[in-house]
Amino acid sequence: MREAVVIIAAVALPAAAPPAAFPQPVIPTAADQAALDHAIKQCGLHPGALYFIRYPAPHPTVIRLTRELSDTQGQLDCALNYLPRDFQGRFGLQFEP
Repeated sequence: MREAVVIIAAVALPAAAPPAAFPQPVIPTAADQAALDHAIKQCGLHPGALYFIRYPAPHPTVIRLTRELSDTQGQLDCALNYLPRDFQGRFGLQFEP
């Protein structure tokens, strides 16, 4: 009988808890966009190779990396290495297929 009480209490606890709030996605600033543009220029990628996509909460804002036939893997790696280190924690990363 004691096991049944513990199970019921464990099931009842999450139902009584307040709903979890989803974190709001980070809104990129003009400085964030400038950092993307700088990485594109420094690494010789095509214009618009890196851009932000804002999805509705709870999904994070992502940086999408596109590739043209003239872009090399070295250029793509260069651009990713040129991004500020805090971008990794603030934004997701997507590669365009």
